[in-house]
Amino acid sequence: MADNIVRNVAPFINDRFLITTAWWTERWGEIHRGLDIATSGSKPVYSILKGGLHSKGTSESAGNWVIIADTDPNSPTYGYATRYLHLAQQVEFPVGHQFNVGDYVAMEGSTGESTGIHLHVEMQNIRLWNWQWHFSYTKTDYLDPTEFMGIDNIEGTWWIYNGHPHPQPTSGKRNKFPWVLYSRQLRNKRMSIYWHSFYFMLIIIIERRTNMAKLSKQELKALIAEKIEDTELQTELLEDIEDSIDESEVERVDKAELDALQAKYDDLSEKYRSRFLEVKEVEEAVEEAKEEANDSSEEVKEEEVIDVQEI
Repeated sequence: MADNIVRNVAPFINDRFLITTAWWTERWGEIHRGLDIATSGSKPVYSILKGGLHSKGTSESAGNWVIIADTDPNSPTYGYATRYLHLAQQVEFPVGHQFNVGDYVAMEGSTGESTGIHLHVEMQNIRLWNWQWHFSYTKTDYLDPTEFMGIDNIEGTWWIYNGHPHPQPTSGKRNKFPWVLYSRQLRNKRMSIYWHSFYFMLIIIIERRTNMAKLSKQELKALIAEKIEDTELQTELLEDIEDSIDESEVERVDKAELDALQAKYDDLSEKYRSRFLEVKEVEEAVEEAKEEANDSSEEVKEEEVIDVQEI
């Protein structure tokens, strides 16, 4: 019998999968809130939503799990979230990482309380629950993943989704860290003066913290996720790391380079901290002037506004 064709989207792409437990059925004396699907082995799992990595972790029952949520107010699936359980490994991407539909997430696994390799899928509109996953046994608190995916909620049926996966990023040509990352950001002019200064500080924090020892890519990504709150910048740096550093280690900066970097950062920090404050004062003054002008129907001369880039 031929496989059924997925009508919308699925976590497995070009790999046939079996519904081993239908969504919202009673199993072992309680409601099974998710949909269990399995391939013939540990296959790549992909995102069925365009959204950000909301949270991730490991628990005794769920094993390695991840929640991806759509936070775009203009999206028709705004607030929708998927929860994947029993992944083979912890998701390597940081919280806030942005996924497109078809982006690699992790590998199908059997961690936690699992009887075999499979993927457990749950869906909710977490916007209704203050953007937190809401655990309950009320069916209307959940979204039907089979309806979203476009498959029939029938246990024992085989399905296949013929899509276009975006595989796990692989490291390209190796470059030295951190100079390649900083120079790339500087060339593309994506970073303000304030961020230039902060980036130098981040490099020093990482190198000093490791005491000139080599640092794994995973440790580096964790540090960046910890130190940088700006999600756009965080995403750019993590993408650069994937492109620039191999899986095993980061080349260290020697002491002379580090001392020169420290001096450079000290100079920038002192120079631009005051400049940054001056800019903020100018911006505030302009806003006040605009408010007064609105009250008196007078226009504020734009020539009096100091451009941030010229300070």
